[in-house]
Amino acid sequence: MGEPHESFALVDLISQGLAVERHIYGWSQDQILAWLKRQGKLRSWVDIYGKEVYHFESAFGCEASFLLDGARFVFIGDHTTFRPR
Repeated sequence: MGEPHESFALVDLISQGLAVERHIYGWSQDQILAWLKRQGKLRSWVDIYGKEVYHFESAFGCEASFLLDGARFVFIGDHTTFRPR
């Protein structure tokens, strides 16, 4: 736990998903979102079910859409949702 720090290089949120979850363990949602904003571009919207959905593009151009379940990522793909492996 503790304050977010910049020692993690985020290139591709989907392929690094589990490592990112370990890195952000214990952070608040606000801290997680602020960290992601420093790592690239982050935008959000509310879906038809009232859930906040996020779209992240890293500084390297890798994109991912996701929901946050606490500090766990649920990624959104074409006709599916999935967790990092």
